[in-house]
Amino acid sequence: MTDLIFDDIGSYPLPDGVTKEWINNAFSNRADDEKLFSIINDSFQQKIDAGVHVPTYPQYQDMNAQFLSIINNPDCAEEPFKVKEDHARILELEAIETAAAKYRQEHGEKLDVRICITGPLELYLKEFGGTDYTDILNLLAVSVDRFVKNSIRSAKNFNIKTVSIDEPSIGINPQVMFN
Repeated sequence: MTDLIFDDIGSYPLPDGVTKEWINNAFSNRADDEKLFSIINDSFQQKIDAGVHVPTYPQYQDMNAQFLSIINNPDCAEEPFKVKEDHARILELEAIETAAAKYRQEHGEKLDVRICITGPLELYLKEFGGTDYTDILNLLAVSVDRFVKNSIRSAKNFNIKTVSIDEPSIGINPQVMFN
């Protein structure tokens, strides 16, 4: 019999008393990282406790805004649509270090983690719709690659076991007509 690996897609309900508006403000303003990180870490710990073998960080942000807010920030960009390598970070991965460290201490090994990253086509469609600017699409692909590389490099108490590039528009969106 083949061993099955239990992972999850990342989406997770907000805890009682936490609103989507609060979460959005917490991510954009970074004024209450302690509470935000605690919420993310606690949700991630619930996934571990439920027996998920390769849990994904809890996704509370809009899948496009999570990356475009960094890519479109002039302080974080090398050039338009190309994020600086040192700014290509997934905040949620910092937040789960506490739960991952606990797992490592209890099990004597690093936890395997799945990351979900919005693909370059989704980011492009969000910004430009069906227009044909392949140079920008390529820059967004470089940015996505930098988020992946940084995630792997910066993980201290966990291993990136799976990378999921989220591209739901491929095959279903009639705007996707690049040559």
